[in-house]
Amino acid sequence: MGLRFLCKRICGMAPYPMFWCGLAVLLIYWPALAGQLVYDDSELILQNPPLRNGDLSQLLGEPFYVGQIGYWRPLAALLMSAAWQLAGPVGIHALALLAHALAGACAFRLSLRAFGDGRYAALATLLFLWHPVQVESVAWCSAVSGPIAGFLVLLAIELALRWRDLAATGEHRHAWLAATACLAALLAKESAVAGLPLVLAAIAWLPDRPQKLPWRRILIPMAIAAILWTALRLSLLSEPFGTTDPNGTALPVLHALSASGELFVRHLGLLAVPWPLTAFHPFDQSPATATALAFSVTAILVLGIGVFAARRATGATRFALAAITVPLLPHVAAFQVVGTFPLTERYLYLSAFGFGLLVIAWLANRPQLLPLPTIAVVVLAAIAFVHTGSWQDQRALIENGLHHAPDDPLLHVMRGNLELRAAEGGDDRALLAARHAFSDALATIRIDPRSREVVDAGSKKARNDARVGLAWCELFTQQQQERFDPPRLVRAFEKAIAGEATAAAWVGLGIGYELDGNDDRARHAWRQALALDERCAEAWYYLARLNHLRGQSGRAREQAQRAVHCNPDFRAAHELLTAIQ
Repeated sequence: MGLRFLCKRICGMAPYPMFWCGLAVLLIYWPALAGQLVYDDSELILQNPPLRNGDLSQLLGEPFYVGQIGYWRPLAALLMSAAWQLAGPVGIHALALLAHALAGACAFRLSLRAFGDGRYAALATLLFLWHPVQVESVAWCSAVSGPIAGFLVLLAIELALRWRDLAATGEHRHAWLAATACLAALLAKESAVAGLPLVLAAIAWLPDRPQKLPWRRILIPMAIAAILWTALRLSLLSEPFGTTDPNGTALPVLHALSASGELFVRHLGLLAVPWPLTAFHPFDQSPATATALAFSVTAILVLGIGVFAARRATGATRFALAAITVPLLPHVAAFQVVGTFPLTERYLYLSAFGFGLLVIAWLANRPQLLPLPTIAVVVLAAIAFVHTGSWQDQRALIENGLHHAPDDPLLHVMRGNLELRAAEGGDDRALLAARHAFSDALATIRIDPRSREVVDAGSKKARNDARVGLAWCELFTQQQQERFDPPRLVRAFEKAIAGEATAAAWVGLGIGYELDGNDDRARHAWRQALALDERCAEAWYYLARLNHLRGQSGRAREQAQRAVHCNPDFRAAHELLTAIQ
């Protein structure tokens, strides 16, 4: 009884859905617990000292990721840090599975309200838990904020419905609890702003709504939560709403609108037909004018059909349509600040809940068709289980991406960087593979035949990164042959910097200058790297080593400590720090 009481009080749900949802999550996603850090995990976790060390002030007061994107997720950062302290990557993966199971328990209780039938509620919940688009959110450490925020949004909806049930008695505590859950969701992920209208939609459309409701009793707490979150962002972030494009480009109005429309339609397509499953869906932000118009018209038609259908539908179906579409809107509106791959499964986390509701709502009056969603759930579960394996390590992730998009230059760059890290230990085959990968990246870059210019920002980034990679290959080749050609090395890195200066390019250029006997230029290059990325452990390390060789022990010690702080796994920095001390 104690467990049941605790679950009801804290989570607003009975323990039995939690148990069965936890079992369902483990059944499909247990391989994720053995998954390594992949993709952006290196920058977000390994090179993030506050998260790894549990620095409370920085976790609460600094951006979750690079500042201009506008990510500030203190709750997610605190939970990730605590999970890392407990068990490293396994802890973060376990946190994702736990959040997904809790979200599933909320989804079951909301589905039960919608249909009043445990069979239908169970099928809708399993569609939500096992839909293959959920794999990215559950199996990737950096995406754990999605299940955390999703659980809190669903919890807020359930608490708001409890307020609705008790509003006639004058009990309004659950309205404030729902607003608190919404605020917590916003502190876990910005796109949880979609939870605010979803709460109101659930109150208005889910069954057993009273005739009269004191709406101000729920609107005021929700408004306070939104205002408080906005005020905190304005006070802490220089770009509170992610208005700066990290690629430094601005699309024409038509292309920006068509890109949003295309993202909206293609995300809906992934819900209906989850294929291909990859973190690297190709996406052209600057299509031909005819294509742009076609996607704009398609998006308008899809929204129009949805609105028309909602007018004739039951309340549960209306809420399902809202749960599918509303969570997508923040992502498609802000696609220019999320990177090169704005079409991705993790943005569909809450939409998958709406999809499960919609499918079951359509079948609610057709019990003879009930075996169909049962078979579909089993098939989707099998696909999700297999797809979880593609997130086991970086090589599996890249191979899966190249299988679906063999001509994507950024994926070839990622493969080259993977082989380059293996080549640091003196692996000749890995070094050769890295060269081939970077050359393949340059060969697949899209060039406008008339202007001879790169056609999009993603290709431009791939070209610059491939040039940096080839320059590092040249450095490693000279190191292995023990025959250094500093002028050739300097030219290779200067060519890379001419495209777009990166910290890695400046670090390599500094090494070239040092080999050429020009310490002042080397020091300048490494400081340029730090100006671009103050967490660049390699730049701190090479500065420390140079100062140590020149007898400046105090400065060298401080810089070596910064290198270790930025990357606690940097063995050479630890050895240098020991030598200095």
